[in-house]
Amino acid sequence: MGEQGKRDCLCGCGRKTSGEFASGGCDQFARTAVIGLEYGNTARFLERHGYGRGGRNLRDEDKRRGQSGYG
Repeated sequence: MGEQGKRDCLCGCGRKTSGEFASGGCDQFARTAVIGLEYGNTARFLERHGYGRGGRNLRDEDKRRGQSGYG
């Protein structure tokens, strides 16, 4: 794909992407940055959404939903 049809990367790096929203590696940066900015850290993010200590088991939920295949 040429430059036509490419969009700005949503992380703000200024690169163009033909992918869904981010250039290579920027998707991880975007996730980490938003979690840090909005929740302070990953533990707070998970707890806010009902996972972690005393909450739902994230790996069990992932397997149940068949989302990522990591587990």
